[in-house]
Amino acid sequence: MSVGTTFNGLPSWAKGTISVILVAGVIGGTYLTFKKIKTIVEDRKRRDEEKAITDKLTELNKNPSTKQKLSDISIKSMANVIQTSLNGMGTDYWAVSTEINRLKNDADFLALKEAFGTRIINSGVYLVPDFKGSLSECIRDEMSADDVLDLNKLIAGKGIKYRL
Repeated sequence: MSVGTTFNGLPSWAKGTISVILVAGVIGGTYLTFKKIKTIVEDRKRRDEEKAITDKLTELNKNPSTKQKLSDISIKSMANVIQTSLNGMGTDYWAVSTEINRLKNDADFLALKEAFGTRIINSGVYLVPDFKGSLSECIRDEMSADDVLDLNKLIAGKGIKYRL
């Protein structure tokens, strides 16, 4: 039995319903495929960025004059405080700026980015999706452009060449 003869005996409303379901299935499948590809590309980009950060940090730590000043434990604690400050409704700008202000040099900044890695920031709202990203991505997503600009000025004032 061919497809053309299968639907011959159906009422027109059933044919219309089947057509709508098929079109919705094709659109839904295309959307899910696109979303998965986008996630894969973003994850690959983050991995490449994290590797570049690790390589540059290793290079800076070889030279005593550019070596990381803060301990790894302090850096990990800072990353956790920043994540907590970004989580939920409202962002605690002062907590984030206090942690950023503790940075001493380029190596400390890169160590913070490395320790933060890729994290999920909880939106705190039922229908608003959580955000997944690096330190810079999370801060840019959660804070206003003026707040990010102020943090970048704070970083620049410390002689650190990297920005959020």
